Amino acid sequence: MSAKLLDLDKHQPIRGGSSPASHIIAVGGGKGGIGKSFVSTNIAIFLANMGFNTIIVDLDLGAANTHTALGESLTKVGLSDFVNGRASSLESVATPTQINNLRLISGCNDEVDMANLDVTKRSYLMSSLYSLPADYIILDLSAGTHQSTIDFFLMAQTKLVVFTPEPSSIENGYRFMKASFFRKIKRFEMQMGLKASIDSIMNPNSRFNIKTPAELITALKEVDEVKGLGLETIMSNLDFKIVLNQTRTYKDIEIGRSVQS
Repeated sequence: MSAKLLDLDKHQPIRGGSSPASHIIAVGGGKGGIGKSFVSTNIAIFLANMGFNTIIVDLDLGAANTHTALGESLTKVGLSDFVNGRASSLESVATPTQINNLRLISGCNDEVDMANLDVTKRSYLMSSLYSLPADYIILDLSAGTHQSTIDFFLMAQTKLVVFTPEPSSIENGYRFMKASFFRKIKRFEMQMGLKASIDSIMNPNSRFNIKTPAELITALKEVDEVKGLGLETIMSNLDFKIVLNQTRTYKDIEIGRSVQS
């Protein structure tokens, strides 16, 4: 758990027409009802109140509710208008909110099939998010380990994982982080020539019996030290920030430290 969420001194609000690369913050978690939208919207409001040009994007595809958390009514345009070509740009569906400096890209009016974006549409949306002119973009993600959710999570510079001090939330949160780890490895399998080695290590009949991400890295270094060290360097940049929500007692806080370890 990081005592300091963001170094705000490194990011100055956009003034005039300049549009530097945004800092993307993704808020994810293993299950619903843990407060992802609560965390997302409060971060967005805080940054907007600090004077930063902020956009919050509701990527809980199929069950969007960020507008409700912000106290906003249904928007007239949303993600599906952009993804399906009815809007010329992603910024054109960013709707002003009652909070200065904060805009919302909502999914509340999206079609049912938005929850199952194909690879082409997902890549199009991700590249458009990267180029959005804002200081901060907050991604309010859906629960679980769907491939789309993990891809949106991994694109962020700051990755927040929300937990509550309940066994199911902790278990699913760990599964979410584990899925993120293995998904990132998938991106480098072909590029680094790792696929054959990883497939062999992960085989159920393998002597390694891999159960955790750390065990995979250790096994790969044993099989091929150079590639293993290379992957270890890449994966060391996969940094999770933990938010333990709905704590009531000091014992709950200790659970957060256990999750961190």
